[in-house]
Formats: sequence, structure tokens, C-alpha cells
Amino acid sequence: MMQTSSKILLMQRLQDAARFGYHHYTTGELDDPATLHRLTHKFALIYDTELSRFTKHRRRRAGEAIAAFYALERPHLDPRYWFALVATEGIGRIHTYERLNDLRRERLQLDGYELVHDGRSWSWRMTRETFKYWRERIHRVAAFPLERRRMCEDTKGGYDPDAEQILASLYAAPGFRLARRQVGQLVTFMRGEWQRLRPHEGVQPRWRTFPGYVCRLPNAPSTANAARKRMDEDRSTPTTIRTATTSQREEARGG
Repeated sequence: MMQTSSKILLMQRLQDAARFGYHHYTTGELDDPATLHRLTHKFALIYDTELSRFTKHRRRRAGEAIAAFYALERPHLDPRYWFALVATEGIGRIHTYERLNDLRRERLQLDGYELVHDGRSWSWRMTRETFKYWRERIHRVAAFPLERRRMCEDTKGGYDPDAEQILASLYAAPGFRLARRQVGQLVTFMRGEWQRLRPHEGVQPRWRTFPGYVCRLPNAPSTANAARKRMDEDRSTPTTIRTATTSQREEARGG
């Protein structure tokens, strides 16, 4: 299980998972850290999400489905936690107990972005709704009448704070390949709207050069070893798995 507060890191690891064949998934949201802890523990018991990479590889070669669990902590949002349970093809409890979507047909989405394969590789891009929102916002700001346009000044001269806010948000988007392409399209659209609706009026936005790339982020310290120890202790009695299975299915229905 990987739990992190970095959305970029989580998106990278989900992208890696898709590349390695984890094409089946389910997602959910939680408010309580204790509930997340219990869910993590149950998934480790039932679906073996905390096994080592070597063991997972060996089981997958034998035709078994292997699973992984990811959680994103968002302290300033409600619900606080977002999670994804992913699995490969094969025989296993996870395909029996869970209603899993297929990445190749139903795209995994997170905060306005979706994980897609464009024929070249897996990457993240804005959803259609997010892209449409930015186009509408750009047009609305560019079309402001004179009385609604705000002007500010700093050491570099005058600027339009609404336009700068849009550009700052776009260039702060996660720099995955497909998302970067969309940012370029939106900036091109913004240039055209400014030229069409404000050809000779006011200052021009401070155009940036290009959106940044996403660097490869290292894994944050995880609690995988502790989870494996707890899992081994609980496996000392077979009845634990049966009890956890019933509770987990109730939790999945509730989530």
C-alpha cells in the first residue's frame, strides 16, 4: 500500500501500474484515517496487496491476479482521503468480491484528470469537463467589458490579474505528456481570444514559454513492512480471513 499527500507522486505510480498491466480498478473516498487504516489492513489480508514485488511477479506468472492499493491524503479537502484499488488479469478473490472497472474502457479519474492510453503510452490528461471549463473561463475573462477589467502594476509594469491567474493555474497543471499538450492548446486559444476581443486595448498577458515536465519522484517512506507484519500475524488463524472478507464486502458496498 502506498499512502502519500503528493498527487503528482500518486498519479505517477498509477501510471506505472497501468503500464505494468494493472488494468482493473475501483476507487473511493474516506473521511476518517482510522477507516482508511482498517480498509488497508483488510485489503492486505484478503487481496495480498502488501506482498513483495518478487512474490507478486511469481504469482502473476502462475496465472493469479495481483493487487495494489494507493491512497492520497488531501488535508484541505473533504473527503480527506481518495483511494484506488487496482488489479491485474488472473484468478483471485479480488475479481470475485469487487466490482472492478477496466481502464481500457472506463477511465480512472482524479481531480479533473483521467488516465488514458493514446496509442503510444499511458498518460494523464484533463477530462473533457475540465478542458471545457478552462476554455469557457478564458473566453469569459477575455470578453470582459472595460468596466470589469482589472489592472494592476508591479515592478515589471501593468498586468491583468485575471489573465495572470489563468496562466499561473494552467502552467501549474501536472506536467504529464498529454496534459502539457492540452495546456499548449489552451494557451493558443487564449492568445487568439485576446487578439480577437482585445486587439488594441490594455496590456497583453505575460505569456510563458512552455509548461514544465513532471520529474520522476521517489517513493515516500511507506508502512509496507509494518503492514506485512500485521498481515502475517493475523494469518496465524484462518478464521480471520473469513471474517475480514465479510467486513470488507460490507465496506465496499458502503464506499
